[in-house]
Amino acid sequence: MLGKTAASTADTNPLQGSWTGATAGHSASFQIASINGRDAQVKYNFDGHSGQGVGDVVKNAELLGKIQFSSNDGSTGKVTFQSGKQTISLAVRKLTPKTA
Repeated sequence: MLGKTAASTADTNPLQGSWTGATAGHSASFQIASINGRDAQVKYNFDGHSGQGVGDVVKNAELLGKIQFSSNDGSTGKVTFQSGKQTISLAVRKLTPKTA
């Protein structure tokens, strides 16, 4: 007898998901929607500038143009991006859905 198992709802890669962080002068939010091999589908908004693209995944980091993101534990991380002529680094946290 064959049985069908439900698809896992857990992220297959700890980088995958929605992330956000802010300081008094800067903000960052981005979503790594999917990861296929070394390719990551990324949507972002940094200091009011938004975009999307395909980034490269290398170990625990994602690179998309001048945007770099890394996380060692899958729940906190660091994002570095250009804002004007400045290079900004922000701590970010993965958004987790609230349970009832």
